[in-house]
Amino acid sequence: MNNRNLSHLRQIIGNLLRFWSPKVLNESTFMRSDGNPLTKKMEHNKTKGVLEIPDVQQEDEGSYECIAGNSRGRNIARGQLFVYALPEWDKKIQNAFLSLYDSLFWECKAKGKPSPSYSWLKNGQALASELQHLIFPKIL
Repeated sequence: MNNRNLSHLRQIIGNLLRFWSPKVLNESTFMRSDGNPLTKKMEHNKTKGVLEIPDVQQEDEGSYECIAGNSRGRNIARGQLFVYALPEWDKKIQNAFLSLYDSLFWECKAKGKPSPSYSWLKNGQALASELQHLIFPKIL
C-alpha cells in the first residue's frame, strides 16, 4: 500500500473547497484521519475521487484521507486542511463627542485566524503600534 500526500490546503472561511485524488482506478473513499466524521454538507464522489466542502468553516479544519482501491490493492493520499478567517469585529469604535478636558476610552476587539493585530491611526498617521485600547487622559 502506497501513501501519498494531498497538498496542504489553506482556505478562507466561507469558500468552497474541492479535494480530488488523481488516478482513481475503481473506487475511492474520503475520511478524516483525525477520527471526526465527515459532515453532512460534504459531498464525495466515490468513482471520481472528489470531496467537496461548500462554505468552509473552522470545524472543517483537520486531516483528511482519500483511500483508492481496486482488485490489485489500495492507495492512501493524506492532506491537512487549515482554515483561516479574516478579522471580524466583536467590538468597534463609535463616534465620540466630548467636552474639552474629558477623557476618551476606545477599544477595538476583533476575531480571526490567525489572531489579528491592531494599529491606530489619526488622520491617516500611525499613533502607536499593536495597541488594542486608546486612552486620551483628561488634562487639567
